[in-house]
Amino acid sequence: MRVHPASQAVQQQACRALQSLAVNDDNEVKIAGLGGIEAVLAAMQTCSSSHPVQEQACGAVRSLACNADNTSMPNLALNADNSVKIVRLGGIEAVLAAIEADRSSEDLQHQAIWFQASGSNAIRKSLRTIHRHVRTFLSDAMGRFKKNDFI
Repeated sequence: MRVHPASQAVQQQACRALQSLAVNDDNEVKIAGLGGIEAVLAAMQTCSSSHPVQEQACGAVRSLACNADNTSMPNLALNADNSVKIVRLGGIEAVLAAIEADRSSEDLQHQAIWFQASGSNAIRKSLRTIHRHVRTFLSDAMGRFKKNDFI
């Protein structure tokens, strides 16, 4: 991922591989320790217009945030350390940007919804904060630009 940061094919396949590897709890820790979270988020930024990269990256972020030790509902037990790191590094914003960039992609929306639904308290708190800021921004814009039919 670091050698070919602009290659969408490399980033897509690498994110897919990290997503698959991260279903093992020990691998989650190793991946995070080796800079995997940063690499996935960098791929999301570098390849922001690539639907396949965004889809696989959202899945990788989800897998890295969640443990696989819950057999009744896989991926819903949390890796708190990784979740906090994802929030700190801007992972919430990256996932939200991916959602906004391609609202027509069912697969991408599915990955993002699973990520949010399985998120830790830190992730949920960040989402609430972001949504509150967005609502405030939109409300202010609507008040300032009343004559603009688009807003």
